Amino acid sequence: MGHALVWPTEGDERTRSAVHRLLHDVVEVGGAVGWVVTPDRADSDRWLDTMLALIERGDGALVLVEADGVAVGPAGALAS
Repeated sequence: MGHALVWPTEGDERTRSAVHRLLHDVVEVGGAVGWVVTPDRADSDRWLDTMLALIERGDGALVLVEADGVAVGPAGALAS
């Protein structure tokens, strides 16, 4: 299984779906990522839009881990 780091800069459907699934899964098991209850798709899309705006301005970064082309985990998100 090949792993790669992916640095999204656009909110295409593939990225939005992956980010929603990852955020949902992390919150569902108690991860402290800003939600008390699992986010719905609209909430995760808003979060991604905010991150993408920060990335475009040079004030943020988002990196996902992919295994064989499928996002399997968030590697990190940074907003200054």
